[in-house]
Amino acid sequence: MSRLHNFHSIVLLALLFSGVVLLAACDSAKRDDSGQITDSGDLDVFTMQIGDCFQDAGEDVVADVKAVPCSQEHDNEVYHIFALQDGAWPGETTVEQSADTGCLPAFETYVGSAYEESHLDYTWLTPTQRSWEEKDDREIVCVLYDINLDRLTGSMKDTRE
Repeated sequence: MSRLHNFHSIVLLALLFSGVVLLAACDSAKRDDSGQITDSGDLDVFTMQIGDCFQDAGEDVVADVKAVPCSQEHDNEVYHIFALQDGAWPGETTVEQSADTGCLPAFETYVGSAYEESHLDYTWLTPTQRSWEEKDDREIVCVLYDINLDRLTGSMKDTRE
């Protein structure tokens, strides 16, 4: 496991490793034509996009998150999404290693500064064995947040923070 130092990351991991609920949630968050969230609401974890901002879920099982416009205070921001290769379930350790390998270099590209120089940290949303096998879920969603658990305001894209 990488860079998972505090309660915030533990909460996200608890949500992920307990198993993502596989029922599709109804998105109530609204997007504009460019895809940016304009009105807060629930957002299905399977419909997240790069640049989406959302609040910590605070539950053991998560199907959706409370998405907010990035201009409002928020806990997390999606900065990279990528898919793992098809095949048999590789196991949690391999999925976590793949998440770290894919999320770390994308951090600097998105934020504009090296991870080691930033006050931001990252974690990820990963497929569970159940979502892998039942829903062909292969996506890793890379999520950034403030290492001190301060709320973020505005997108962190190209901020060099």
